[in-house]
Amino acid sequence: MKNTPEFKIQTEQFDDIRILRYQVPGFETLPLNDKIAIYYLAQAALWGRDILWNQNYKHNLQIRKTLENVIQTYSGNKQTKAFEGFMRYAKKVFFSNGIHHHYSMDKFYPSIAEEDMAQIFD
Repeated sequence: MKNTPEFKIQTEQFDDIRILRYQVPGFETLPLNDKIAIYYLAQAALWGRDILWNQNYKHNLQIRKTLENVIQTYSGNKQTKAFEGFMRYAKKVFFSNGIHHHYSMDKFYPSIAEEDMAQIFD
């Protein structure tokens, strides 16, 4: 696979976080057993992710599931500043595996008003 011009390595940037994507040349040509092994390693990583979230803060898993639920079920206007602020907060939480900064361990706070956050959660 060649690095084509339409492939974007950096997909998003907010605050001090950059979301990067990587190409994996040759993945398609791997033997089936290697692909199966990679699949199971990825599944193990997902289970390990929950352990990490829980170790970082006892309420992190509940917070993550709540944020995921809002993102999946929110039926209001997603083009508002409030919802954009909510999404920025959610992405920071997802990136850092919890509500604390991934380096400094300072707690994250949403950049939107408490009333706006409450309305999004209703």
